[in-house]
Amino acid sequence: MSPTEFVYRFHDYIVFGASALLLFGYASLTYWLYWNFVVGRRRFLQAAFFVSAVVAVGSTVFGTYWFILKPVNVEPLIRVQLAEDVQVILSQQVSGGEDDGGFRFSQKGISTETQVWTTAQCLAALLQQDISIIKDSGSAIRRAFDYIERSRLESGNGGWSYVKGMNWGVTEIDAWVAVAYLYSLRADNAAVIWGSNEMADVISKARMALDLIVARQHTDGGWSVIERTENPKHVRTYSTIMALWALAEAEQNGQVLRGRESQYHAAVTLGAKWVLGSFRTVSGFSGWWPNPSNVSPVGEYPGLTAQTLFVLSKTKLTQAFIGADPRFKDAVDAFIGFALDGNDNGGPLTLRKLAPNETAHDSDRYLEGRSETCEQSTFLWYPWTIAAAVALAKDPLLRDYQQGQLRKISLGLLTRIDDVSQFVRGDAAIYPTAEVLLVTGYSLPPNRQSLPSGIDGS
Repeated sequence: MSPTEFVYRFHDYIVFGASALLLFGYASLTYWLYWNFVVGRRRFLQAAFFVSAVVAVGSTVFGTYWFILKPVNVEPLIRVQLAEDVQVILSQQVSGGEDDGGFRFSQKGISTETQVWTTAQCLAALLQQDISIIKDSGSAIRRAFDYIERSRLESGNGGWSYVKGMNWGVTEIDAWVAVAYLYSLRADNAAVIWGSNEMADVISKARMALDLIVARQHTDGGWSVIERTENPKHVRTYSTIMALWALAEAEQNGQVLRGRESQYHAAVTLGAKWVLGSFRTVSGFSGWWPNPSNVSPVGEYPGLTAQTLFVLSKTKLTQAFIGADPRFKDAVDAFIGFALDGNDNGGPLTLRKLAPNETAHDSDRYLEGRSETCEQSTFLWYPWTIAAAVALAKDPLLRDYQQGQLRKISLGLLTRIDDVSQFVRGDAAIYPTAEVLLVTGYSLPPNRQSLPSGIDGS
């Protein structure tokens, strides 16, 4: 048994042991009171004592089980929140005009501008839900895909840009579009959105986005926000994991994959090796940073690290070597430890407020020798910590105690419904709502084989 496993199991032993000692103490006190003050008294007093004892000890037993040992059933509350978030996101869609079908970036009225990035994120979030939630939204979803296609760049290397007027495509936006198309091709979603005569065209559009992603991959396996170059300093972690996620999803769709098996698989293998190779520990934090070429990164990025682990867990379905890599194992251990215990720089994620989220440093925006710049992205720790914990908790190669701790992380975060509502409604942008909606939908059936232990009261 490793020291980490011993610590976590010892904590569980303390909780159960304290509960047992409490019950033993109450029982001993009841026994002592009876033999010193009740025995030999009138039957009425003895009966009253026994009733009081049963109520007192029974309440203790019930309270211990209900508030400490019994998992909480929060699924109904989560599903109510999901339904509300779906309506909030749909309210962001533009009707009419040249932007018809697109989703606005701002939810506070600061701007009415639509974005393909935002639209693709909102689509992925909607399409990750139980079909019963979005069954009446087929038309809105189709209009969103039409907006994306109207916004596709015809010049340069194609793809989609940050905003109108830019003439170069962005890898992570291409990847979000690919993920949205792949989600729309799931059987239940496709039945609501596409006609049988449209499927071939949709598959073709998904492949166009995926082929563009493959063409952008650097020889070392990573991706830049821009087209492929010969400069490894252009590679960025977020661009890479988004490209890897899209291709990993494609490997699970036989229709899209057909004829491209070796091409996509080779790209995923090389990309996964690059991601594992960029894992490191700096100043007490183990994980990933936005710019892997920065030899002295500043700060900690738990959100980016959690999303990277989520993507690796998806990729591992076709890349068995990931689970055997010691860097993956170290990353999982570090993730669990940081989520539950924190480090010298701060407390655990399970107790952290939702609003503090890390943003890429100004210096990470610039690409050596190029006029293009990276978006100064903010990496949300809350949704992707849940996603990583839920995905990893079902990893058969992890130990039982690790799976237990991962379920504890996801359950603890999913129960913070009020905090989540305040966070996503208070943000000026809609993408926090989209990312939370996507991940929460991923955490619940039928998208999962089973719930994280305790969410459904099991």
